[in-house]
Amino acid sequence: MKKQTLIAGAMLAQFAVAGIAAADVVNGPYVAADVGVSWLSDQNYDFDSYGSHLADFDRGHAWGIAAGWGFGNGWRAELELSHRNNDTNTFNDYSGAGRITATGGFVNAIYDFDIKSAVTPYIGAGVGYLNVSADTIRHTDNDPGCCSGIVDGSDQVLGLQAILGVSFALSPSVDLMLDYRYLLTQDPSFNYRTACDSDGTGCDTSGTTDANFKSRTLNIGIRWRF
Repeated sequence: MKKQTLIAGAMLAQFAVAGIAAADVVNGPYVAADVGVSWLSDQNYDFDSYGSHLADFDRGHAWGIAAGWGFGNGWRAELELSHRNNDTNTFNDYSGAGRITATGGFVNAIYDFDIKSAVTPYIGAGVGYLNVSADTIRHTDNDPGCCSGIVDGSDQVLGLQAILGVSFALSPSVDLMLDYRYLLTQDPSFNYRTACDSDGTGCDTSGTTDANFKSRTLNIGIRWRF
């Protein structure tokens, strides 16, 4: 029993030493992929003489892929492609339908804090260009006497994101990552239609409306070093 305990302890110590060695700051090329949960702030759509219409959104999903280069001094630069999707929860205080998606590319600058451990905290920021799309956002009240507004269309906007995370060395070439990202974009412009039937037909008026876009994601991913 004592021999088995000593062997287990030696293996754990060996793993810890390997983890610390593997947690050196990234030096050279790497690729990464992640998936996560997305939260989208409420959006208020101004329908001119029809007033404002407020939409809030369910938790959604997100994914991203990236390729980058570590300079060996804690700094990394990377190119990232990411996607976020959130379904409408309510629209104008009624049960909602439709969704918001945002897909775009970023240039990120990230700094790893080398604390001589298998765990490496990091912070970063990125600038990107995104296509933000509203897919037939409306309410689902089936009362034939109710007039509905509909928001749809897409816009291309600049975005800024802040990154806060931590990585754990699984091996000298593979890291597990967990991070939080906050994304803020220029206000996208969407189309709206008003006085529509509940099925989205028979609309009387149309126009354009701006919306704010603020998204938070919590992601888990894998990074491969070369």
